[in-house]
Amino acid sequence: MEIATKIASTLKNAAKRLKGYEKRKFMAEAVVSLGKGAQRAAARQMGWCRNTIAKGQHELRTGIQCLGDISARGRKKAEEVNPLLIQHI
Repeated sequence: MEIATKIASTLKNAAKRLKGYEKRKFMAEAVVSLGKGAQRAAARQMGWCRNTIAKGQHELRTGIQCLGDISARGRKKAEEVNPLLIQHI
């Protein structure tokens, strides 16, 4: 399947303006409306991750929003890793 360049750029620009659940939902709706084979085409032509599209399709199908644990990402504070650090300093 080949997505027209103009349509692909419009969808790509629209997806850039969204975040999280809204972005996944938009991507999934776009792929569903384009039809069979659109998931691979969107991944190839627009640089969308197929896992993200699949997660969005799952959210559309079930109606349940998947939550990401953003606060758990990143580096932990030194005091959390080594509770005795302040005493040793």
